[in-house]
Amino acid sequence: MKRASKIYTVLVMIFLFAPIAILILYSFNGQNSKTVLDGFSLHWYDELFHDSYTLEAVRNTLILAVSASLIS
Repeated sequence: MKRASKIYTVLVMIFLFAPIAILILYSFNGQNSKTVLDGFSLHWYDELFHDSYTLEAVRNTLILAVSASLIS
């Protein structure tokens, strides 16, 4: 039973973390395509950090996190 438990745990972990790994892999894609990997690029991260809405959301998140930490 112990071996089956380990196999089950590994399958659950793969099920949970595979989408995150795929998302990270495709975030470095040089193309606009979601199916074809076209080399390594930081283009999407450049776009992300030049978006004012994203930067405002990060700022609000940090303010909320620091406030919650100080209050607790």
